[in-house]
Amino acid sequence: MIRNTMAYVSYKDRKELAADLKLIYKANTAEEGYSNLIDLNEKWKSRNISLDNWINNWDNVSTFFKYGPELRKIIYTTNAIESLNNSYKRLNKGRRTFPSIQSLEKSIYLSTEIITEKWTVPHKNWGVIINELRIFFDSRI
Repeated sequence: MIRNTMAYVSYKDRKELAADLKLIYKANTAEEGYSNLIDLNEKWKSRNISLDNWINNWDNVSTFFKYGPELRKIIYTTNAIESLNNSYKRLNKGRRTFPSIQSLEKSIYLSTEIITEKWTVPHKNWGVIINELRIFFDSRI
């Protein structure tokens, strides 16, 4: 949502809008976040920047408010996912096609083994995060 919103904003307004959007997704509760969203929508309408997409999709956007702040940070940070995808691309750059699904799965598995060897620093407060994930997704963890 942030990237989609920022794509249509002039460069001179991006820093200020990014700081304002933090008021939405760093709010303590969904109600506080929605209130900040409505206030920001009024503020930015005068500059012809609409946050209606956020308002229309609030039910989907606000789902992460049910989690704690540590887990929320992981949810809205995509750096790890983007890094993993870039590593897959780099390791499999020379392979355009795979002879079978099994060979693709083996390649992804072996790439993952290579990539995860570098992951030595655990996430801060991982114990809190894993316990919270167990509460919400007990059958999957």
